Amino acid sequence: MLVAAACAGLNSIVTLGALCLFYVYLRHRTNFTAFVVVALAAIPVAMFSNFVRVIVLVLVTYYLGEAAAQGFLHDFAGLLMFAVALLTIFAIDQAATPLYAKRTGGEA
Repeated sequence: MLVAAACAGLNSIVTLGALCLFYVYLRHRTNFTAFVVVALAAIPVAMFSNFVRVIVLVLVTYYLGEAAAQGFLHDFAGLLMFAVALLTIFAIDQAATPLYAKRTGGEA
């Protein structure tokens, strides 16, 4: 089994990073700690979600065949994992918001 360079996840890491920076700029533009935490969380979240996507595609290929993994399921797995990664970033930000509020004296 070969993972092509296009499927290596670099595009999703760059795109997720850009969306996270935009999100954190809109939400925490004056809070440097929040900005750094969410921006740095994007890298491991993108890498892990891409790893899960590759594993899912390997399992689809093994159980359903190469044709299934190259068709609709390939694109769907990519979109689903990207959505999960983005929601994970939102959840990390939401979970850490009380910490930002304590540090800045009540404003997140």
